[in-house]
Amino acid sequence: MPIYCYKCTECGKTEEEFFPIDDRKLVIDCPDCGAPAERDLVSERPGRLGSTEAIWPCPCDALGVNPDQCKEAHDDSVRQGVPTDFNSDGNPVFTSLSHKRRYAKTQGYQMDG
Repeated sequence: MPIYCYKCTECGKTEEEFFPIDDRKLVIDCPDCGAPAERDLVSERPGRLGSTEAIWPCPCDALGVNPDQCKEAHDDSVRQGVPTDFNSDGNPVFTSLSHKRRYAKTQGYQMDG
């Protein structure tokens, strides 16, 4: 299931969501303020779509863990062959799109593209 990125038009909060391709949405409600959050294609594919410089490292809300589980999640990612650091919010921090894809696969998700 692909990961879709959204950015709130009011508060600027970014959000990642998993949706089946048939259910993908162009706009969702911001989880913080309730305003419309539009798809952020640049965040979905850092370094593409006209951007000349990649925006890595990139944390990922959708694949996050409880902050208390960061060490366990990191150790598991090392065992799975995709070493991944986690920030204090419990979000994995990816160094490239291929890193994000490989990690998502170890968690049972398949990213499109």
